[in-house]
Amino acid sequence: DRGMLSVLATGRSSMRDVASSEADGDAEIPATYTIDTSASIHLNQKLDLQISVTNLTNHATIESWRPAGARSSAPRQVTGGLKGSF
Repeated sequence: DRGMLSVLATGRSSMRDVASSEADGDAEIPATYTIDTSASIHLNQKLDLQISVTNLTNHATIESWRPAGARSSAPRQVTGGLKGSF
């Protein structure tokens, strides 16, 4: 076992910004998707290199219009680290 790769795709259909059963002129939040991935590589018996990327495609969309205007989705984020055991 040399390492691990994980890919997660999530999506959401479009929706109104407030709960209601009728269209009342509120702004619609568009459909969206994100792809996240993570990987780790065993460097030796005691050390792993890890990396994680959220919003791999850097796809930007509106998440909400409230309370004070458009709120954007999070941009691409990359994190990494070393995991050791003893």
